[in-house]
Amino acid sequence: MMLAQASVSVLLDFTRSSAYTYYFLTANIPQDSYQKTVDVFIFQLSNVLLYINYSKSFYIYTLTSSLFRKIFCNIIRYYYGRLFRFLHLNYVHPATVVQPINNGSNGQYELLPIESSQQ
Repeated sequence: MMLAQASVSVLLDFTRSSAYTYYFLTANIPQDSYQKTVDVFIFQLSNVLLYINYSKSFYIYTLTSSLFRKIFCNIIRYYYGRLFRFLHLNYVHPATVVQPINNGSNGQYELLPIESSQQ
C-alpha cells in the first residue's frame, strides 16, 4: 500500500517538475499562439495533477486495502439504510386523501386511501 502511494506521488510530482522545466527552457523562444495555448494547457494540467496528489490517499486505500474497503462499504450501507428508513417512515402514498375526524371540530385528521373515501 505504501509502495503504491509513493509511486503515485512520484509520478504526479514528476509531471509538475517536467512542466516547470519545459516552461523555463522554452521561455525565451518565440512561439506562435498555438504553441502558447499548448504550453498553457500543459501547465494547467500539471496544476490539476498537483492537487490530485493531495487527494490520492482515499482512492489508493480503497483500491489496495481490503480492510478499508470493508469498513467503507459498511459505513455506506449503514447510512443508506438510515436514509431509506427515514424516507420510508415519512412517506405518504400519493393516492391518499386527508379527511377530518368528527367533522374537523377537534382538529384531528386521518389519512384514507382514495378507494375507501369515495364509498
